[in-house]
Amino acid sequence: MKHLWFLCLTLLALPAWANPFVAVFIDAATEAKLGKFPIDRTYYAKAAIALKEAHAKGIVLKYFFDLPRKGDDELALAMKGIPTILQARIDNEEPASKTLAAKFFRPTQGKQSALITGKRGWIPMPMLQQEAHGVGFVDSRQGQPLNYPVFESYQGKTVPSLVLLTVEMAVNEKASAELGQNLKFSQRSLALSYQSEFTIKGKSTMKVYSFNELLDKSIPSDELKDKVVILGYSGSKTQTFQTALGPLGVHDLFLSAVEDLYVRLSQ
Repeated sequence: MKHLWFLCLTLLALPAWANPFVAVFIDAATEAKLGKFPIDRTYYAKAAIALKEAHAKGIVLKYFFDLPRKGDDELALAMKGIPTILQARIDNEEPASKTLAAKFFRPTQGKQSALITGKRGWIPMPMLQQEAHGVGFVDSRQGQPLNYPVFESYQGKTVPSLVLLTVEMAVNEKASAELGQNLKFSQRSLALSYQSEFTIKGKSTMKVYSFNELLDKSIPSDELKDKVVILGYSGSKTQTFQTALGPLGVHDLFLSAVEDLYVRLSQ
């Protein structure tokens, strides 16, 4: 009993796990105020400026910016001065091939044959790529929503997933990998499936704020300072998956994957 009591006291003395991520979603309230999704990119520019002022560590823009829209110039300018990650996806039915800058490919060991692969896709516009800290892919295999890729293949070269780039930003380190085997950081490694994926084990506990709150600057500054802030969507067009963890929206799945991978690599 004495040993058990000492163990309890020791555990209570340990610092609480500090989540390095915060999510800000365009929700129903945001759509009611700003219009139906997709919104003008001037609002994303305003959001990036607000996050710079709050001293956020970085931004993950979980939206597709592959086609021009109003506000692109403002967004590109706002991305300066804060590390910003953009998302991409493979779509072999796209009418034309789009270029991804060489700096966004990832050298890896092992074979690419089992990766999600393609030669065309929804790739961020060159003007936004120029200002981006990274470009990550967000594809998944049909019927396997809890299996999240760490790497994919675009135009014959390995590319990181958006989940991986988000975690790398949080830990200040770029991982190396042997495809189909493992993901390696300096202190930890994670076994991967032969498809270079991992399985989400639990739901995210990440705090989620409304995009309106960010624009209104009503989110407490200490909730954003030094955090990796994920801007996503949970409005009327959200796609929901039935999973072993219960129903999860597509962006909630992403949050769960990010947190799950981070926790495994931090233990």
